[in-house]
Amino acid sequence: MLKLLFLSACIASLHVTEDTCTSKVLDQLYKKNFYSNYLLCLPVEVSGKKGRIILDQKAFKKYMMVLDSSFADDQKLKKHVGDILSKKSSFFFYQIVYEEKVGQTGYHLLFKPNNLIRSKSSEKKEFLRRYILRYNESDKDLIFNTSTPSANFYYAVEALFKMNYLVAISDGEVMVKRIFCK
Repeated sequence: MLKLLFLSACIASLHVTEDTCTSKVLDQLYKKNFYSNYLLCLPVEVSGKKGRIILDQKAFKKYMMVLDSSFADDQKLKKHVGDILSKKSSFFFYQIVYEEKVGQTGYHLLFKPNNLIRSKSSEKKEFLRRYILRYNESDKDLIFNTSTPSANFYYAVEALFKMNYLVAISDGEVMVKRIFCK
């Protein structure tokens, strides 16, 4: 009985930690008076295929407003992104609607497994040293190393997103913001 209680407590704390990190990421994404256009990495379904999509948050907002004008409210959009990330709701992406109504093709669909996602702490540090210029564990504002293979860029963005790093492209530089949470 005691083991069962301990196991339940561990699972509950894991869930709270994950929710806390997701909530901190969402807070940064939708921070008032902060004008950055981060890349989102969301689970998606396209024509019956499950994958992930990388697109900037302003284009995502335009797309969602085409589907439902109430997504003009950032708090509703923030909640919806949280629900997608926590898999409480699904995100169905319609490429034709996006390209015709948003007028952009700046999204990237990922269907292959991401071999850049690391689980061991030492592998994560190695990944960060490779993809972040002058990586330092205490820095929260960083610069992406654009000299790495461009074919890996969106997979690297996904790996960073999963490690609670947000990526924004601004003035030709790829900026990375670390969200501190466990």
